[in-house]
Parts: sequence; structure tokens; C-alpha cells
Amino acid sequence: MEVIYTVTSANELKIDYTATTDKATVLNLTSHSYFNLSAGADSAILDHELQINADHYTPVNEFLIPTGKIDAVKGTPMDFTTAKLIGKDLNSVKGGYDHNWVLN
Repeated sequence: MEVIYTVTSANELKIDYTATTDKATVLNLTSHSYFNLSAGADSAILDHELQINADHYTPVNEFLIPTGKIDAVKGTPMDFTTAKLIGKDLNSVKGGYDHNWVLN
């Protein structure tokens, strides 16, 4: 497996994954990078503004494991289709934001 991180001339972070297996297998590569954009001024990210281009997400069970369902974000605390502060609806989400968003 190989992961290449690139910062583009437009200040975008690009992550490229490649993998080779010796047998057929399921492969779901992802990144669990977390960024605090306050330049050290704050240890929390609750006042960071976030927008996610996703109309759906995958709900989780009490162990924060995806249930297999795909739900709409509209009108829920999971709705980041327009920019909002991360902390705005956080207390309404049991276990916090530990979900997959289904990107458009």
C-alpha cells in the first residue's frame, strides 16, 4: 500500500492511495487526519467552520459502528451542506461526529 500526500499550488491537500493485493479482497482506504486550524491559539475546533458536500451520511449504532443505512442530512445536526460551526449541533449527536458522510 502507498499513500502520497501533496499540497497543491491552490493550497489543497491531496491524498492519493494505491494498493496491490495477491488475492481478491475488499479494500476501503481512508484518512483519519484531524486538523486544528487555529495556529495553536485554541486546543478545540468547535469554532471552526466546516462545509461538507454531502446530502447523506451513514448512521452508527451505540458502538459508533455504521449500521448499513444511508440517511439524508437535511434538517439534522449532520447537515454541513452549508458552512456552520462544528460545535453548533455537536451536543445533539450522541457520541459526537464519528460518522461517514456520503460525498456528492
